Amino acid sequence: MNERLSLLIGFDYSAGLAAKPNHKNHDEPIFMYAFAILIDQIINLYIWTLLAYLAAGWLIAFKIINPWQPIVRMIIDVLARIHEPLLRPVRRILPDFGALDVSPIVLFLLAQFLRNLLQSSITG
Repeated sequence: MNERLSLLIGFDYSAGLAAKPNHKNHDEPIFMYAFAILIDQIINLYIWTLLAYLAAGWLIAFKIINPWQPIVRMIIDVLARIHEPLLRPVRRILPDFGALDVSPIVLFLLAQFLRNLLQSSITG
């Protein structure tokens, strides 16, 4: 337990409070692991907001929610600002399927691919 705590904090507390920082190159793997977890959480949050953006679009299309309500308009605007910059290039690459927009599916699969790639690099 003490070894693990000293690895996480970066100090060796077995020698008292005036101990020197622990420089056994253990800080880099912990930092990289924490950074990879942060990126994974950001991708996860992006996926969930993409699903919320898609659901809001369907709810508006079926006239379940009113897009002219100020709070709905604000939420849709925020979600569009997050997702449209990545959806536009995907829409340019894909062929036109008429009323069916498959660009969110492609973006969702790309985000999942990045998550899987990141998780496989973490586990070794």
